[in-house]
Amino acid sequence: MQQKYDFILFENYTDAIHHYKDILIIAKMLKHAGYSVAIINYCEESLYCNNDELTFLDFKNKYKRPNTEWNKQPRNKIHSLFSLLRFLYQQHKYASYFLKQNKGLAKNFYLGSYHLSMSSVFFTKSLANCNYYLWGLRSSRITNIKRKFLRNPIIGLKALQLRKLFKSKNNFNFFVSDNFIKQEFIDLGISKNKLVLRPERIIENQLSGNIQLLSEDFSLLTIGLMREDKRVELTIESIKQLNDNFNDVYLTIAGRGNEKYEKIIEKYIDNNKNIVRIDKFLDNDEFNSLIERSHFVVLCDKRQSSLITNGTMLESFILNRPIIAPNYLPYSYYINEYKIGLLFDPDDIESLKSQIIKAKQLGTKSFLPNLKEFQKTLLMDISTNKFVEDLKWSMNKKL
Repeated sequence: MQQKYDFILFENYTDAIHHYKDILIIAKMLKHAGYSVAIINYCEESLYCNNDELTFLDFKNKYKRPNTEWNKQPRNKIHSLFSLLRFLYQQHKYASYFLKQNKGLAKNFYLGSYHLSMSSVFFTKSLANCNYYLWGLRSSRITNIKRKFLRNPIIGLKALQLRKLFKSKNNFNFFVSDNFIKQEFIDLGISKNKLVLRPERIIENQLSGNIQLLSEDFSLLTIGLMREDKRVELTIESIKQLNDNFNDVYLTIAGRGNEKYEKIIEKYIDNNKNIVRIDKFLDNDEFNSLIERSHFVVLCDKRQSSLITNGTMLESFILNRPIIAPNYLPYSYYINEYKIGLLFDPDDIESLKSQIIKAKQLGTKSFLPNLKEFQKTLLMDISTNKFVEDLKWSMNKKL
């Protein structure tokens, strides 16, 4: 039997490389609070959470890792259906064996993201005397079951099953990234004692001296995984229209995109010399370097059916860069409360253009004092104390 830990962490969502960063953050906070922690390889945790100060465990699984290709450009609906069924079968076998291997390792487990294709095995084969935590990224994953069913009957049925299992298991809890998301879950009938507030980003020290890394030209950045709800075309069109008069506003669009949306992005860019496209998965150093060279980070995300925190926004603030973002939560809270960016009307391109002009006039440095004040709220001691206070209440409830 392996050594027992206070917490075991892994990510069950095998197609979300960017979520490994959250495992690393949670592990650091737990260790800082004095808990014994290990990250276990469900998929590739040790590769993407590489950290010499943390413990990594690896167990060989006799079953094949789930094939995540089922949702990537299916040839037709029949192919998509059978690919999904194959994925769910593989995942069931893989997850069942994985959980069997790791019984008794810890009292508390972080399973990663709550998503609609996750295996019900994590609920049905869990230990009744252990606490389990999932990342409740967005509340819409437990709502609109009928709409999900009409779009994909299998996913619709799984959404219904997973919601019932989660609500019925007192030892299953959500980590939520802010109070706005927490309130949405409460409004949907999730008990308050199943919700733990976990800050999405933390810093050990405030960063200084990176203002000199700004590009000489006024440059904007849109960064992250590119998909339709990012509305990158709105930013592109704004830059093109502004440069009809100014010709000195530059935009970089960085991050991997799906094939369909990439064609839309290329069509809008149309070889514009002021716009650079970097279509690749970015490692952490590349991600940070692009933010630090940019004067503002632009976010044009479409308003969704439920709130979702934005890691890119917080990374920008940590790296001393203000944002230009649509005027709705959570962006409006941070910008109105801390004065660390500019808001635009998400339905009005003229509003976005005017805020880009204002950003150019104000400059990055004018936001630096406010950014420094905000960063204090993310410092390790402050963030961990708040997190652990919520966590202990959850851990000590009657199972």
